[in-house]
Amino acid sequence: MVHGRPAEASEWAGGREASERLAAIVEGLGLRPAPFDVTRPEDSDIKTIEELEAGFDKSGLLVYGGEPALVYIRDHTVMTPDPLVPERCRRLHFTVCETLLDMRARGRFQRYRKTTSGASSYVIDMPDGRGGAREVRMRLLPCQHCLGNARYAGFCHATMNRGERMGIVRGFDTRAMLQVMTTHLREF
Repeated sequence: MVHGRPAEASEWAGGREASERLAAIVEGLGLRPAPFDVTRPEDSDIKTIEELEAGFDKSGLLVYGGEPALVYIRDHTVMTPDPLVPERCRRLHFTVCETLLDMRARGRFQRYRKTTSGASSYVIDMPDGRGGAREVRMRLLPCQHCLGNARYAGFCHATMNRGERMGIVRGFDTRAMLQVMTTHLREF
């Protein structure tokens, strides 16, 4: 419960606010949001290191085949399964951030999956309690480094307190972000 309401309702309200702020930014810049099709293929494995490195676009955004993309780690089998909440899951990345640069330096890109979908949740593997894995569809929260790189909803790790930052993290709207990325890439 958050302020007497279920957490889920609070997260949707934050998502609407972030979407409205993004729309105002796009309008203020004189840009028109590009249509975004949420029926695109959801995700796929990254087959080679070169494939992921090709996504490190000059704009700072992750790009595959000319389209904006996000990456995440599907394998959560080393994570605690209960309670199954987004705050305990791995993060969704959409810029060339410190985390991805570190993973590249350590040769750990094979762990990531890419997606061009604006879906609000992704299939991840969680422990099943018997030593195996089960597929679960979960909402993944964005990486705070990525939020800062994109200046999403005014996000700034250095000047915001934890509550302000987490409000933006929980209100992250994947579809709106992909629309802004598409528009930015066309302008870039």
